Amino acid sequence: ANGDTSLVDQALKYHKYSLETSIKDNNAKWQADAYNNIGNCCSQKGNIYETEQKKHQKSEKYYAAAAGKCYSEAIENYTKSLELRQKISDKAGEASALNNIGGSYINLKKYETALEYFKKSLEINESLSITSELSVNYYYMGKSYLAMKKFDMAIENYRKSLDLASGIGFNKVIMADYEDLSDAYRETGNYKLAYEC
Repeated sequence: ANGDTSLVDQALKYHKYSLETSIKDNNAKWQADAYNNIGNCCSQKGNIYETEQKKHQKSEKYYAAAAGKCYSEAIENYTKSLELRQKISDKAGEASALNNIGGSYINLKKYETALEYFKKSLEINESLSITSELSVNYYYMGKSYLAMKKFDMAIENYRKSLDLASGIGFNKVIMADYEDLSDAYRETGNYKLAYEC
């Protein structure tokens, strides 16, 4: 998006209108969806600001603060979505919201907190036997451990994710697993395995 948040702002406006409508209609599921979508927009804006931060060293603090604010707003909205999902007993939606909150904590570099949310999400997805979501859980747990420089734990979680994703042909996660596994192996000095990824 090249630093332009206007498209995200348009989407945000639409999702806020959707939220207002769902509140008027007293539809908890739609409210939860709207909060989730608003959270996604906040997260996207944070990513845009973070990309800009890397480009503009003079304005680095501005972009870092803007990104942090967006990620915090994402957490607020994902949390509202989570509370509504719990209220209506939407277990799959609850697991998804927990995962989204964890992802936002990764963006804020709060990896221990992120892991708490991923583990809660994982527990629900295990009870529901949702393989695709389990592969995503393990991927993000691997990402957290990699950022914390706990390379063996990162590799273990990426491997679990890869096994699950490969079993169902979940290519997006498979590619992400291989890319990050390569980084983890490189960090442990295992260049042969890093190259093979």
